[in-house]
Amino acid sequence: MRRLDDDKSEIDWIVRPLTSVTRGITQIQASASAGRRIVTFFQQTGKRESRFVASDMSHGTLHGLGVLVALRQKPSPSMVDLQMAFGSYEVGVIQRTPVPVLTPETTQYLATLAHRAWSLKYSIDTASETSHAFRLPALLQVPGESLTA
Repeated sequence: MRRLDDDKSEIDWIVRPLTSVTRGITQIQASASAGRRIVTFFQQTGKRESRFVASDMSHGTLHGLGVLVALRQKPSPSMVDLQMAFGSYEVGVIQRTPVPVLTPETTQYLATLAHRAWSLKYSIDTASETSHAFRLPALLQVPGESLTA
């Protein structure tokens, strides 16, 4: 939020969709006090504007704020990272992740790349004694009859 504080258009970009979670939010402000960051929400209720600190807001509002702020970070996080809570995957996180519709050609190209990556990793693992792919120690996998060849 610190980087966003200086850019009103960035804050507006966050506030607009956040109002669909909590009606009446007009502004969000981040400040520092005693070395701690404090997020203040301004909410319009009727003719009165109230201020709330983050601990007074609902989980949904804070989660929405977190996702919106994360979307404005550089570099952008992955969609799965945005859906994770507390560093662990929730049931259905992968199912909720948007996936683009791919053409058959693109699907084949990605499958070829994935197989190549797997094949390269597998060939490395053939010399690792703790791998399921282990065949021979690396010294015995070199071509020729001796190490000088």
